[in-house]
Amino acid sequence: MNREHVLTTLRTMDRNLLIKLFQEVNQYENSFPFANIMDLKEICAQGNAYEIARAIIYGEVTNVTDPLCYDNRGNLYSTDEYRVYEKCVDNLDEMIDWLEYGHERINLSRYDLESCFE
Repeated sequence: MNREHVLTTLRTMDRNLLIKLFQEVNQYENSFPFANIMDLKEICAQGNAYEIARAIIYGEVTNVTDPLCYDNRGNLYSTDEYRVYEKCVDNLDEMIDWLEYGHERINLSRYDLESCFE
């Protein structure tokens, strides 16, 4: 694997595709919780009321209609696609580290990454 080639590929990737890559990888190890965007109804369907209230109180939720995601401490915060994309760009090195050992778990062709791991 050529790290620079992977980094260049990730940097030039379409915004939505990069976010989808982070979301898929997050499903395996929860390494990138910021990529898992949900609305409040989805969150309420998954957890108990006490944990959700705690996550909102200690988080940064500005409006109940905002898209939400968890931070590394399990707190919820309001987000948007641009903010998630910026966090993805900030975490490209961590993504490359994950891909180096975990790339067999995902469909690389979906993200035009197969040439990076031949």
